Amino acid sequence: WVHAMDASPKPVVLVFQDVGPQPRKSAHFGDVMGTLARRLGVVGLVTDGGVRDLQQVRQLGLNLFAAGLVASHGNPRILEVNIPVTIDDLTIRPGDLLHGDVNGVTTIPLEILDQLIQAAQLVIEEESALIDYINGPDFDLTGFFRRKFSH
Repeated sequence: WVHAMDASPKPVVLVFQDVGPQPRKSAHFGDVMGTLARRLGVVGLVTDGGVRDLQQVRQLGLNLFAAGLVASHGNPRILEVNIPVTIDDLTIRPGDLLHGDVNGVTTIPLEILDQLIQAAQLVIEEESALIDYINGPDFDLTGFFRRKFSH
């Protein structure tokens, strides 16, 4: 997996599916692996396992999406690299475009990439207008439902 990180187009998001008997109780990523990963162009990690050394990894500027934190290290055995994996019911394939924030991670179909910015701006504008209405002097539930469910 280290060679795969090095050879991958940058930036890299690592996606680890833990297939051990207790994925949430093992960590295969902490400050040492995070430092190596960052050196090889990694910007984030998505895993159904745990991570450790959270403060140090955050200081590296890496984004983490994991099942939780664990105190101990893992005993990793890498089975396969560059294959589709499923993390929390989301199938991720090598080369997929991922979006992650504090709400979680999702894939973005590459065929809609040219429409993405315009669609995101539209959602932001519509939600902003709705929030302004909710906070405004003319607010009532009838108007809310008309605005929220009119399209």
